[in-house]
Amino acid sequence: MQFDDSGEKHVADVRTANGMVIEFQHSAITTAEARSRERFYKKMMWIVDLHRNPNEFYMFKMGLEFALSGMRDGVVGMPWYGRSKLLHNWSWASVPVLFDLRMGDDLWLFKGFEKGETIEHVDRYLVKHISKRALIEKNGGTYAERQAD
Repeated sequence: MQFDDSGEKHVADVRTANGMVIEFQHSAITTAEARSRERFYKKMMWIVDLHRNPNEFYMFKMGLEFALSGMRDGVVGMPWYGRSKLLHNWSWASVPVLFDLRMGDDLWLFKGFEKGETIEHVDRYLVKHISKRALIEKNGGTYAERQAD
């Protein structure tokens, strides 16, 4: 637990040995609150649980499945279907944002937009595959396989 200059308490979900803060986002968060955390922690990343919203989960999965055949160096140009604003809502982040479908060892790092200068003129969102094991080990942790119940 840490306190900022105004006395507000901050409790990181995870702080690794090398000082990286990992925030697991399971519910909606305002842009103001997220930016406040980013300013406070600086060296951090978000892991967004896509199971929090079934619509966003299926839209992300459908776009990913459509685009996987075009993957280059782990990066996919993913079309976005439906009215969900998931990727738009995380586009402001100043730190890495990873999406977790809870399907195996896969995380998807949001990289930006394939073309267009504004969000309204984007054809595809870019996401890069990262394994959970690699992410954990890169940040000084030990990966343990999840045991079946």
